[in-house]
Amino acid sequence: FSDVPLNATFIAGDDVFYAVGVRYRGESSRLITPKSYRVDFTDDEEFDGTKHLNLNANKPQHQHVGMQVFRGANVPASLTRPVRLLFGTDAELTYTRMEEVDEDFLRRYYSSPADEDEGNLYRGVDSGDLDYRGTNKESYRPSYKKETNEEVDDWSDLIDLSDKLTNTPAANLPSVLPASIDVEEWVRFFAVHTLLSTQEGGIY
Repeated sequence: FSDVPLNATFIAGDDVFYAVGVRYRGESSRLITPKSYRVDFTDDEEFDGTKHLNLNANKPQHQHVGMQVFRGANVPASLTRPVRLLFGTDAELTYTRMEEVDEDFLRRYYSSPADEDEGNLYRGVDSGDLDYRGTNKESYRPSYKKETNEEVDDWSDLIDLSDKLTNTPAANLPSVLPASIDVEEWVRFFAVHTLLSTQEGGIY
């Protein structure tokens, strides 16, 4: 499926947005009907404070409740909202509106201590599993998408973490990892994944 957005008109209540871009979103969910969608608004327009909408169709009620469980466990997680989506004269369907993990997300969760929200945000793609691939950032670029600070293009934090996770003896991990990650937050993250039996980010 192509990631090229198609031109569309987006209507929400009395608000009408022309020339928005709409495309399918997700990985395996693209094979499922109904489809999930990404909506991108024009540079000079926003809808409800955002320029991007993620509308998920795969078990939307599970996604909505699941994100609430993450937040209840004090794990940073996207805000969600059940919405109704209608294409032309088609039947109305229920979707989950999923907050984009971007700069706004970082500011909401990591504004304190100061400047923590200005760190690097990576998205793993394909085989992005934090394995160590040496010191050349080009070895990591195919498996990670840098979502913030792209102009700086500094990958040293990802490389350092991958090195520690891959090459540190297990007995030394408790003393080494706290310098790079919030260990308690990571434990809660994987614990909630296990509780929910989700395969969207756990350890298997």
